[in-house]
Amino acid sequence: MLDDKTVEKEKTNPDTSASEKQKVEIEGVEGTINNKNDNFYSKEKGDWANAIHTYILSNLEMFLKTSPFANSLQNYEWWQMNYNYHTIFRGYMPYLAYIESAEYYAYYHPYQHTLECHRMIYAYQHYMFGIVYDEKKKALYYVYAIPGKKTRADQPYEGKTGFTHWRPSKQENNVDAFGYWLLHIDAITGKVTNPLAETAF
Repeated sequence: MLDDKTVEKEKTNPDTSASEKQKVEIEGVEGTINNKNDNFYSKEKGDWANAIHTYILSNLEMFLKTSPFANSLQNYEWWQMNYNYHTIFRGYMPYLAYIESAEYYAYYHPYQHTLECHRMIYAYQHYMFGIVYDEKKKALYYVYAIPGKKTRADQPYEGKTGFTHWRPSKQENNVDAFGYWLLHIDAITGKVTNPLAETAF
């Protein structure tokens, strides 16, 4: 009989399972722990990315699909997200924390950091959400596009959180032109990436 603190490792028959398991007996309770991360949403199987994409598409059915740029970006699809309780304060779309810069609070006053993008979204009463696809219609990136001008004052968090590319909505490309600051999120990892060139001032 194993004492309460004994943990005995055992491997299952390779013919029946490739996973390494542990047999645990703690305080008289015996159970099995699977060391391999092979749950339904495992990154290896890609199920997490598919589940997120399905969730996103189901939400986007309620929003207006649009073309915000005169010179369209290839393989980009866009939806206009109007400023309201559901799209902002309920965190309706995934990765909304990147807009609020929740992971970069050290750059800003703790009561100021959530307001940077909201200032521009509120001023124009909308933002854009985009999906970038590959040639097989598989999602590569999710994109948040914050309205504003090509100025430091309008660039969210001065580009520190990933809003590094500005694109004009119309043909003109000057300091008074209206456009959007883009932030790209890798559809698999959920991390910020920069597939487009950084905008120079």
